[in-house]
Amino acid sequence: MIPKYPKTKTFARNFFMYRGVIAYTVMMDISLDSGPYPCGYIVLHEDTVAPSHTFERMWELSQLSRDHWIYALSWHGGITYVKKNIHMYQPRKLGECLFEVPLRSITYGCDYAHYMDSGYTEHDAMCDLRYVIDELLEKCVIKLRCPFVGDYFYPWEGVQVGKSLVSPRGAKWHLNQSKETSDE
Repeated sequence: MIPKYPKTKTFARNFFMYRGVIAYTVMMDISLDSGPYPCGYIVLHEDTVAPSHTFERMWELSQLSRDHWIYALSWHGGITYVKKNIHMYQPRKLGECLFEVPLRSITYGCDYAHYMDSGYTEHDAMCDLRYVIDELLEKCVIKLRCPFVGDYFYPWEGVQVGKSLVSPRGAKWHLNQSKETSDE
């Protein structure tokens, strides 16, 4: 006989970006006496992890082995969730040719529903994720995505525009937009 597990309800998703890494927390309720508990996740896209061989190694080992350094980061109770994602195809230009290539990402997560875990809040999970991301950035570089033009750039290549760090191409675009609106 297959045991019946209680239904899991997900609510209160909170997405945020910290130091270029997409992260989110979720409150889960599995209808047990313990009540809802938080889970925390980070999403690493292949376009943002540098050098590229770092992402390739993560992709290869993501579900086969715990022998990768990402498992040694300060996850609450260790990584309890790993998922490989293949997203819609993204157009990429190589010379004069336009190719469509899949964009891959890996989601890593941890939960706060271990034995003796109680009283943790979504805020606790967010703080822990920030600490994990700080540790992650000691091991690899995460490229940032320009909010103006969408290209990826290394943080040290960025140009400050207002409160945002943008790519050099994004800064030129913003400057041109500013000139056009002031000319009108």
